Amino acid sequence: MPATKTTRALPIIALLILLGYLAYTSFFQTHTPPPAPQPSTSKNLPTRTAPSTLYNDGQSSQYVTSEDSDPQHIAYTSTHLPAGMSWTNASLSIDPNHYVWSNGSLLWKWQGQSTITIQRPIPWMPPKAARAKFKFSQPTQNCFVVWIYNKTPHTDAQLRFNFYSHQKTDPVCFFNFGLNFTGWRMATVSYDRDMQGTPTQPLQSLTIESPPNIPNGSVRIGDLVMHKFIDARHQHGDYQVPFVRNADQLTSGHWDPIMHWYDLAATNAKPIPLTDSHKAAFQKLKSLYTPPKSTPLSDKRLEQIEERFAEYNITKDSNGIRGAHIYMLHHLEAAPSSINKNPIHTLKYYTNFMKSIADTYAALPASQKESPSTKRLETIFCLLTEHLLDQGFAAGSSLGTMHHFGYNTRAWVPAIQRMQEPLAKAGLLSPAREALVWFYNSNQMYAPPPDHANMDYLNTLSKSDFTIQSLGADDASKAGRLQRYSDWLSASIAAPASGKSGGIKPDGSLFHHAMHYHGYGVPALRTVVDSVVGPLDNTPFEISPAAYARLKSAFLSSQFWAFPYSGFNACGRHPITHGIESWRSPMLTLALSPPGSDSFDRELAAAYLAMFGGNSQKLFNEEIHPTQALGFYPMNYNAGATYKCGETTLHLKGYGNGIKSHETYGKDNRYGRYLSHGTIQIYKNTTAHTSGQTQDGYDWSRLPGATTLKLPLETLEGSTGFYGASPKQQTHPSGAGHLKSTFGAFLFQLDPSNAEQSLKVRKSVFAVDNVVVCLGSNISNKSDQFPTQTTLFQASIPSSNNLSNKGKNWYIDPYGTAYFIPNTQNHQSYSGPQQSRHNKTKATTKGDFSLAWIDHGTNPSNAQYIYYILPDSNEEKLREWATTNPITVVQQDDVAHTIRCKKNKLEATTVFRPFSQPSVANAYLQSIDRTAIVLTQKISSNKLDISITDINLPDIGTAPSPPETSICIRGHWTPNNSSITHEHRNGNTHLNVPTHRGQSLNFSLQK
Repeated sequence: MPATKTTRALPIIALLILLGYLAYTSFFQTHTPPPAPQPSTSKNLPTRTAPSTLYNDGQSSQYVTSEDSDPQHIAYTSTHLPAGMSWTNASLSIDPNHYVWSNGSLLWKWQGQSTITIQRPIPWMPPKAARAKFKFSQPTQNCFVVWIYNKTPHTDAQLRFNFYSHQKTDPVCFFNFGLNFTGWRMATVSYDRDMQGTPTQPLQSLTIESPPNIPNGSVRIGDLVMHKFIDARHQHGDYQVPFVRNADQLTSGHWDPIMHWYDLAATNAKPIPLTDSHKAAFQKLKSLYTPPKSTPLSDKRLEQIEERFAEYNITKDSNGIRGAHIYMLHHLEAAPSSINKNPIHTLKYYTNFMKSIADTYAALPASQKESPSTKRLETIFCLLTEHLLDQGFAAGSSLGTMHHFGYNTRAWVPAIQRMQEPLAKAGLLSPAREALVWFYNSNQMYAPPPDHANMDYLNTLSKSDFTIQSLGADDASKAGRLQRYSDWLSASIAAPASGKSGGIKPDGSLFHHAMHYHGYGVPALRTVVDSVVGPLDNTPFEISPAAYARLKSAFLSSQFWAFPYSGFNACGRHPITHGIESWRSPMLTLALSPPGSDSFDRELAAAYLAMFGGNSQKLFNEEIHPTQALGFYPMNYNAGATYKCGETTLHLKGYGNGIKSHETYGKDNRYGRYLSHGTIQIYKNTTAHTSGQTQDGYDWSRLPGATTLKLPLETLEGSTGFYGASPKQQTHPSGAGHLKSTFGAFLFQLDPSNAEQSLKVRKSVFAVDNVVVCLGSNISNKSDQFPTQTTLFQASIPSSNNLSNKGKNWYIDPYGTAYFIPNTQNHQSYSGPQQSRHNKTKATTKGDFSLAWIDHGTNPSNAQYIYYILPDSNEEKLREWATTNPITVVQQDDVAHTIRCKKNKLEATTVFRPFSQPSVANAYLQSIDRTAIVLTQKISSNKLDISITDINLPDIGTAPSPPETSICIRGHWTPNNSSITHEHRNGNTHLNVPTHRGQSLNFSLQK
C-alpha cells in the first residue's frame, strides 16, 4: 500500500450542489413558506441550542475505563468534552445542532497545525482469532468508525487519523480522510486491511491531525467508534476514503466498484440526436406515472404530513440545514452498541414518507397546483431532500457501506420522479439525481454488460435504474442514457449465464444462490418485465430480440415448474408451496411486448390463457387457443424435472455437483435438510387447493419421494446457528433427460461421508404413458438409532375425505393418486392428526395428514425399493393396470437403473457411473463414459429413436473431458445428425455425441 493516499476530487458535483443550494435559498426567499412546526417534546427529540463553551488548548478529564459502559464509543451527550481528550492549536466545543447517534458533535476549529488526541484502549486482535473466539458466521474485520461534518469543501485537504500503542512513538497505523464535500460523511475503516501499517497487538490512543494545507479551518466530528468487529463484506470506500476495500481500484463486483462505475459517465455518456419517436417515448414514460384519478389535498392529509415531518426536526436558516440523523439498517452494524434506534429515522421509513408526499402531490387536481397547501407540500419535500443530501446520502458518499442498499430504498427513486418540477425550481433535482445515480450504481451501464442477469439487480434495482435514466429534461442526453441502459440490460438478460453466478439458464431455471429459486427469480422477472420491458415497448429504446427470447423461454418453462404451484423444486429457503399469481401480470405484459412489432407473441399468449384464463378477444384482439403444457421437462440447472400428465403435475428434485440442496437462514427453513433428496411432489392442475401440500403439522423428515432418516425435529435441524447444519454428503451429478418430451427419466445419487446421518442412495424415476416408475437401490447408512424410510406420499386430509383407499400392496391418496408397491416390501401408512413445527418460527403446528412409506429399517445395507405412481386414478383403474403392467425393471444396482416398456418398445437407463460392459442382456446401451440419461425407442427394425442427456454441468461442477458423450449402441446404425461422429466395431455402433449444458439431444439411428 502506498505511503499516502490522495482522494479524488469531485469539483463538478461540488459546484452543482453549491449552485443547487444557492438556487434553493433564492427560491425560498421569493417563495416564503409557512413556518415549519416546532418539534414536540413528546417525541423525545433532543433540544437544540447554540454551541457550548469554547475549550481552548488543553485536555479534558482523565479517562477511567470502569466509569464507561461503552469505552469504544466517543459520544457527545452533554456540554462536557469526552474524557481522555487533549488538543493543540485549536478550540473545541459541542455543537448540538449537527449530530449522529448522540446529542451533538465536536466542533473543531484549528489555527495552524492542530491535533486532537483521544486515549482509549482499542482491543484489536487477529481477525481469525476473533472469529473463532466470538463464533462469527462470516470473516470479520477490526474496524474504526468515524463521522465528519464539513461546511466548506477542500479539493486536496485531508484529515489524518493516527493510532498508537504504549510502546511506540510513531503511529502503528493510520489513514487519511478527504474533505472535498459538504454535509455528513462516514467511514468504516479496517485496521487489518485498509490502514497503512498493521497492528499486532491492542492499541491505546488516536491522534487526529488537521490538514497541513488548510492553516485555518473547522470540521465537526460526530460519534467515533474506536473499535468494532464488522463483517468483512460490509465496508465500502468512497472519495473520502477510497482505499477502503480498494474502492478506487475495483472494476467489478456486486456492490463494490461504485467509484469506478460512477466515473465511467464522464467518458462514456453520449447524447443522441432527438427524433419524433424519442419525443413520443418521453411522453409515454411520463404517462406511466400519472395517477389514474385526481385526489384533492385535504386539511386532514396535510396535517398528517406536517405531524410526520415534525418527527425529523428539520430546520433551515443562514447556518444551513439540520435535523434528525437518518440511517440505513446496515449502518447499525457500525453504530455504537448502546444507542436509541428510532425506526422512523431509518432511510426506508424516511424515503417511504417522501414517496407518500410525492404520491399525494402527483394526484392533485390541476386547480389545486398553485394553492398554499400545495406549496407547503413542495416546501416539505424539498427540505426532506436537502436534509437527506446533507446527511450524506449524496453522490460520492458511501456512508461506510452500500450493502443491500436496494432493499432499503425502493421508494426514494419514484419519490424524486414524481417531484421533479418543484425540485428543479429549488435547484435540487440535479444533486438529487446524482445521489441516486451514485447510490444505485446506475452508471454501471457504461461498463461491459455482465455475463448473466443478476436476480438481485433485476428485483431491487432495474426499475429504479430505468427511472433514474428518465429523470431530467427531455433532451439528447436523456435519450442517450435510455438507449445505453436498454442495450446494457438487454445484453445482460440475453447473456448465456454460464457458471454459478446466476441468470436465466438454457432450461429456464431462474438461477440464484446456486439453485433455481422462486423467491428471487419470480420477483426479479416480474419487476423487469412490468417496470422496464413493458414501458419501453414500441419506443426506440425497447429491449433486443435476443433478450426478449431469453425472457420468453423463462416464462414458457414456468408452465411446467410453476403451474399450478411450485414446491420443493424452487423453494430455496421458503417451503412448502408457492402460487403463480404474481406471474400473471408480467406474462401478459411480455406476451404483448415483442420487439419490432405492435402485435403480440402467440406462443406466450396461448400459454398465458392456459395458466390464467381470460377472454382472448379482450386481451389479444383475436381468438387464441390455450395450449396446455404436457410431457416431461428436465431442468438440469435445478437437478430436477417436471412431468405433466392428465390433470396432474409431478415435480422431481435432486441436488449435487454444483447445485445446492436448499437454504436455511436464521428464521427460514429450519427443517429443510431433505427438500432435494429425490423428492416427488404432486399437485393436481388446479389452484383451488394445494393438493395437501400444507405446512401445519407437516412431517419434515418424510418428504414424498425422498429416502431419509426419520429424525426428531431437533436432530433434523442439526444446529440452531444461522445457516443450520446437515451432515456432509458426497454428491454427484443429478438430473433428468427426455425423449421427444413424451418419455423421461430422472436420477439422484448420494454417497456417505463419515457422518453417521449421511446416506448412500441410488434413486431413479421414469415417466412412461402417465405412469411413474420409482426405483431405489444401494440404500445404506451407519445410523442404528433412526430408521431409514422412503416416503410415498404425505398430504393433508381435506375436511370431506380421509385416506381414500388402500389394499394389500397399494394406496390411493386423498387427491386421487395411486401407489402400487409390488413384491414383499415393508410399506406402512398412517392417517390422522400430526404435530410439527413451523419452518420459520419453530412454533408448534398441527394438522390431519395421510401418508405412506417404505421402511428400510435401521442401519440398512444395500436396501432397495420399487413402486409405481398412477396419477388421476381409482381402485378400478389401478387393478386394471396392475394386471397388464407393460413395464419391467431389468437393472437396479449402483451402476445403472434400466426399465423396458414392451408396449412402446422403450428402453430407459439412468447411468450412475460409466461402464464398459452391459449388465443387461440384449440392452441397446452397451457402454457409456459418464453419468447420463439414455432413452431409446424402437420405431421399426431399421430405425431407433434415441436421447442422450449428459447431466454433468461443466460450468458449475466437475465434468468429464472431452465434452462429447461416448456411447456404444448394439447393432450397426447411422445417426441422422451430422454433429455426431460414429464408427462400427464388433457388431456395434460407437457414437461421440456433443452434449451441452444438460440439454437432451434427441436424434434417430437408422440401418
